[in-house]
Parts: sequence; C-alpha cells; structure tokens
Amino acid sequence: MLPSLLAYSGVIVSIWILLSIALTGYFYPNFNHKTQFCSELGATGSPTQQLTPMINHYPLGCLFLLFGGYIVQLDNTSLWTVFLGGCICIHGVATWIAGRFPMDKDPYTPAPSFKGKVHSWAGFIFIPIIRPPF
Repeated sequence: MLPSLLAYSGVIVSIWILLSIALTGYFYPNFNHKTQFCSELGATGSPTQQLTPMINHYPLGCLFLLFGGYIVQLDNTSLWTVFLGGCICIHGVATWIAGRFPMDKDPYTPAPSFKGKVHSWAGFIFIPIIRPPF
C-alpha cells in the first residue's frame, strides 16, 4: 500500500501546486496570475507571506521528496531513473528553501536582500532541475 501511495504523490503534487497557487492568489488582493510571479505570493510584506509557504512550499517539498524517494527505490531501474529521482528530491529541498526565504517585495530590485538572493538561488536550482531539456 505504501509504495502505491508514494507513486501517487507524483500526481498529487501536480494537483497541489495548481490548487495552492490558485488559493493563495485568491487571498492576495488584485493578484494577477498572468502578469505576476508566483513568488510574489510569498514575498516579503505581501498579504499572503505567511500563508504561501504553509500551503504551497512546505507540502510541495514533502510531496516531491516522497515521489523522488519512490523513484530512487524502484527495483531494476537504470542509473538515469535513479538520477531523475535524486533530481526530484533536490527539487523538493529547494522548494522548502524558497518557502523559508521569501523574495523581496519588488522582484526587480537592483539590490536584493539576503533572503531574496537565497530565494532566487533556490529557484535557479529547482526550476531547471525538474524541467525537461526540450
């Protein structure tokens, strides 16, 4: 039962990310999903700064770790499959880091804060690591 639940965490994470971003956007007055970064939902001083990591980053990080761990432990898999599972786990940890360190209120600030820099680096790590190379 546990292995099948872990396998479904890959599907759950896809649904969770959509619902959590839509929900936090609902609580952010005048938030526009088409013109604003998702990171602005948890930015320093935003109306949803405390809510965003709790319903977005931390649960998503757990789900990515569960799914990545499931992929890594599969029997008779190739080295590439294990590598992919490891990348998914790294993505989960980077998601936690991005939630712990919010971006600056102004995403285009010429002098970002320490937290803003850490958030940007976490995004720099987790976005390319999970995106297919095509």
